Amino acid sequence: MLLVFEGALRKWALPEAQAQIYLLKDAILLAAYLGFMLDNRRNLPAPVGTDLIKIVLVVGFVWGCIEVLNPNSPSILVGVMGLKSYFLYAPIAFILPYAIKSREHLFGLIKRYLIMAIPVAVLGHHNMRLRRLKEFFLCWDDDLVERFTNWTYYMDEVTKASLVVRPPAVRSSQVLRELFERSPFADHGTRMLDVDVQSFLLDNILEYTDKTSMAVALEARVPLLDHRLVEAALNIPYRYKLRGPTTKAIFRAAFSDLFPPESRRLPKRGFNVPLALWINKLDEYFEVPANVRHPLRRRLGDSVGITWRTGVLSWDVIQRLREEHRRGLANNAYELFGIIMFDRWWSSYIENG
Repeated sequence: MLLVFEGALRKWALPEAQAQIYLLKDAILLAAYLGFMLDNRRNLPAPVGTDLIKIVLVVGFVWGCIEVLNPNSPSILVGVMGLKSYFLYAPIAFILPYAIKSREHLFGLIKRYLIMAIPVAVLGHHNMRLRRLKEFFLCWDDDLVERFTNWTYYMDEVTKASLVVRPPAVRSSQVLRELFERSPFADHGTRMLDVDVQSFLLDNILEYTDKTSMAVALEARVPLLDHRLVEAALNIPYRYKLRGPTTKAIFRAAFSDLFPPESRRLPKRGFNVPLALWINKLDEYFEVPANVRHPLRRRLGDSVGITWRTGVLSWDVIQRLREEHRRGLANNAYELFGIIMFDRWWSSYIENG
């Protein structure tokens, strides 16, 4: 059961206890091995007799030792954990024939395993919806602007306040509230859309779709942001845009004859890059200041890390975010990527501007 559900426990239920769950699984497995060895009612399997299996085991052991000493590995501890993956589960292949009593017993085990795997598979299929539902409740605030800030921006105010040492960080909600109060529209829903157009749309979405595309001579278009369409949409009362659980109600109704029903029911999908994977490689940016021979130092100069070396950002907070991400305790990819981009911006426009 733990084998089936441990992934779900680590990812969704207890992400802060990933290491403990790993250790618990291994402890149960070792206890099963010990129980098997001490059970006098069974005849233990005879030593491996074929030369081929002996060769495979020796090659596997040598390969595992090489992996432990791999110079590209972050540390020997990571290599040892990899060695565990090679060998800790291998004895199961020799024990299973003695644990399974009959063909019916085998099929019964497979049936129960598949039945238990169904809810995990369903959770995996709806992972995005579950994550959004979790964020919906965790980020809820009675204040509309605070709620919008929590739902839209990835770095919470507590982390930002501890990260930015000088000058003191300004709350994102403070900037957004000024935009909200200046908005000329009457209903709050449309005013928040107006705030989004003036903030997140410009500073995030169009950075990718408009500015970055032009920087590499890529012809990208955003037809739904034609100024006449935006002005018309903002002047439509908000009650027509959201009808119960149906979002983009006017848009869906206007083009319903152009899309099949299954397409109209699909959830919204962005064009986000797999930053959680990329940051594992980008993380070496933080090591550049301590390595005078690092290739990035030759390419970017001595300005790498200027923000934390001069006390603008807190190096302790950066290290905590990196450690949480490396250990899988939190997905801090956007926070770390934002710190890298801020460091490059500060170097170009403030330090050397």
